[in-house]
Amino acid sequence: MERPNARASRTLKHALHPPLQPDLSPDDHQRRVDRVLLWYSWYRPHMALGGATPAEAFYGLRPGHLEARSPPRGLRGQRCAPAPFELVLVDEDLRLPALLPRAA
Repeated sequence: MERPNARASRTLKHALHPPLQPDLSPDDHQRRVDRVLLWYSWYRPHMALGGATPAEAFYGLRPGHLEARSPPRGLRGQRCAPAPFELVLVDEDLRLPALLPRAA
């Protein structure tokens, strides 16, 4: 069994690896690392935490996925209502995905 922070380091390296550019200034690189850590802490659910994000577990918040409701299902041939959430990129540059409530 690996250490928990080893898994977090691997995820961080995986998230930063594709867009990493050698000509970035140290400040730009730090901003990228900060964005990935923010995404990892607040938007990425973890199996070991029962689907909660690390921030939800740390602050004792109710995991957001427990509040989600399945969209109503229509009869065959009927159009269904759109899902109340959508998969979006919270950071286009780093391609960090998150499920967020659909804009009204």
